[in-house]
Amino acid sequence: MIDPENAVYTVIRNAVKENFRDATVSGVLELLPSDFPAVFIEMSDCYPYRQGADGDEIENFCVAVFEVNIFANTTNTRKAQAKSIQRTVDAAFNRLGFQRTMCMPVNGNDATRYRLVSRYEAVVSKDLVIYRR
Repeated sequence: MIDPENAVYTVIRNAVKENFRDATVSGVLELLPSDFPAVFIEMSDCYPYRQGADGDEIENFCVAVFEVNIFANTTNTRKAQAKSIQRTVDAAFNRLGFQRTMCMPVNGNDATRYRLVSRYEAVVSKDLVIYRR
Protein backbone atom coordinates (compact mmCIF):
# COMPACT_ATOMS: atom_id res chain seq x y z
CA MET A 1 0.00 0.00 0.00
CA ILE A 2 1.21 3.47 -0.86
CA ASP A 3 1.13 5.64 2.26
CA PRO A 4 1.86 9.36 1.78
CA GLU A 5 0.21 10.41 5.05
CA ASN A 6 3.31 11.29 7.09
CA ALA A 7 4.99 13.27 4.32
CA VAL A 8 1.85 15.26 3.50
CA TYR A 9 0.92 15.78 7.17
CA THR A 10 4.36 17.21 7.94
CA VAL A 11 4.18 19.78 5.13
CA ILE A 12 0.68 20.94 6.08
CA ARG A 13 1.46 20.98 9.81
CA ASN A 14 4.57 23.10 9.24
CA ALA A 15 2.61 25.60 7.12
CA VAL A 16 -0.06 25.95 9.81
CA LYS A 17 2.46 26.31 12.65
CA GLU A 18 4.46 28.89 10.67
CA ASN A 19 1.40 31.15 10.42
CA PHE A 20 -0.49 30.16 13.58
CA ARG A 21 2.08 29.36 16.27
CA ASP A 22 -0.55 28.78 18.97
CA ALA A 23 -2.55 26.29 16.91
CA THR A 24 -2.75 22.71 18.06
CA VAL A 25 -2.12 20.44 15.07
CA SER A 26 -2.70 16.70 15.14
CA GLY A 27 -3.14 13.72 12.84
CA VAL A 28 -6.00 12.28 14.89
CA LEU A 29 -9.40 13.99 14.96
CA GLU A 30 -10.79 15.11 18.31
CA LEU A 31 -14.38 16.32 18.09
CA LEU A 32 -14.04 18.19 21.38
CA PRO A 33 -10.58 19.74 21.33
CA SER A 34 -9.35 21.24 24.57
CA ASP A 35 -7.09 23.87 22.95
CA PHE A 36 -7.94 26.33 20.19
CA PRO A 37 -7.42 26.89 17.39
CA ALA A 38 -7.13 23.21 16.57
CA VAL A 39 -6.32 21.66 13.20
CA PHE A 40 -6.65 17.94 12.47
CA ILE A 41 -5.13 16.52 9.28
CA GLU A 42 -5.90 12.91 8.38
CA MET A 43 -5.65 10.73 5.32
CA SER A 44 -9.26 9.59 5.17
CA ASP A 45 -8.97 7.34 2.10
CA CYS A 46 -6.26 5.81 -0.06
CA TYR A 47 -7.24 3.47 -2.87
CA PRO A 48 -5.46 2.11 -5.96
CA TYR A 49 -5.54 4.29 -9.06
CA ARG A 50 -6.45 1.58 -11.55
CA GLN A 51 -5.36 3.50 -14.66
CA GLY A 52 -1.80 3.33 -13.30
CA ALA A 53 -1.71 -0.47 -12.83
CA ASP A 54 0.56 -2.64 -14.94
CA GLY A 55 0.99 -6.40 -15.26
CA ASP A 56 3.46 -6.67 -12.38
CA GLU A 57 2.00 -4.41 -9.76
CA ILE A 58 -1.57 -3.50 -9.00
CA GLU A 59 -0.65 -0.38 -7.05
CA ASN A 60 1.81 1.87 -8.83
CA PHE A 61 -0.39 4.84 -7.94
CA CYS A 62 -3.08 5.60 -5.39
CA VAL A 63 -5.70 8.26 -4.95
CA ALA A 64 -4.97 9.88 -1.60
CA VAL A 65 -7.78 11.76 0.12
CA PHE A 66 -7.04 14.03 3.08
CA GLU A 67 -9.58 15.58 5.40
CA VAL A 68 -8.83 18.67 7.46
CA ASN A 69 -10.93 19.79 10.42
CA ILE A 70 -10.36 23.30 11.76
CA PHE A 71 -11.85 24.41 15.09
CA ALA A 72 -11.81 28.01 16.34
CA ASN A 73 -13.46 29.57 19.38
CA THR A 74 -12.39 33.20 19.59
CA THR A 75 -15.34 35.24 20.84
CA ASN A 76 -16.12 37.53 17.91
CA THR A 77 -13.82 36.26 15.19
CA ARG A 78 -14.00 32.45 15.28
CA LYS A 79 -15.34 32.19 11.71
CA ALA A 80 -12.71 34.59 10.37
CA GLN A 81 -9.95 32.76 12.24
CA ALA A 82 -11.03 29.37 10.86
CA LYS A 83 -11.16 30.78 7.33
CA SER A 84 -7.72 32.32 7.72
CA ILE A 85 -6.29 28.96 8.80
CA GLN A 86 -8.18 27.32 5.90
CA ARG A 87 -6.45 29.66 3.42
CA THR A 88 -3.07 28.54 4.78
CA VAL A 89 -4.05 24.86 4.57
CA ASP A 90 -5.43 25.35 1.07
CA ALA A 91 -2.26 27.04 -0.19
CA ALA A 92 -0.05 24.30 1.27
CA PHE A 93 -2.10 21.49 -0.30
CA ASN A 94 -2.12 23.32 -3.64
CA ARG A 95 1.68 23.67 -3.57
CA LEU A 96 1.90 19.90 -3.07
CA GLY A 97 -0.39 19.27 -6.06
CA PHE A 98 -3.60 18.38 -4.24
CA GLN A 99 -6.98 19.65 -5.38
CA ARG A 100 -9.63 20.73 -2.88
CA THR A 101 -12.85 18.79 -3.46
CA MET A 102 -14.90 20.15 -0.56
CA CYS A 103 -14.91 22.87 2.08
CA MET A 104 -17.87 23.54 4.35
CA PRO A 105 -18.77 24.60 7.87
CA VAL A 106 -20.01 21.83 10.16
CA ASN A 107 -21.46 23.34 13.27
CA GLY A 108 -23.32 21.38 15.87
CA ASN A 109 -25.17 22.65 18.87
CA ASP A 110 -22.12 24.39 20.35
CA ALA A 111 -22.35 28.05 19.35
CA THR A 112 -19.05 28.89 21.07
CA ARG A 113 -16.85 27.25 18.44
CA TYR A 114 -16.69 27.20 14.67
CA ARG A 115 -15.73 24.10 12.67
CA LEU A 116 -14.63 24.06 9.04
CA VAL A 117 -14.06 20.77 7.17
CA SER A 118 -12.24 20.40 3.86
CA ARG A 119 -11.05 17.53 1.67
CA TYR A 120 -8.18 17.28 -0.79
CA GLU A 121 -7.33 14.65 -3.42
CA ALA A 122 -4.37 13.78 -5.58
CA VAL A 123 -2.89 10.79 -7.37
CA VAL A 124 0.33 9.67 -5.65
CA SER A 125 2.92 7.31 -7.12
CA LYS A 126 4.65 4.54 -5.19
CA ASP A 127 7.68 6.89 -5.12
CA LEU A 128 5.46 9.52 -3.44
CA VAL A 129 5.33 11.80 -6.48
CA ILE A 130 2.06 13.76 -6.38
CA TYR A 131 -0.04 14.34 -9.48
CA ARG A 132 -3.03 16.65 -9.61
CA ARG A 133 -6.14 14.69 -10.66
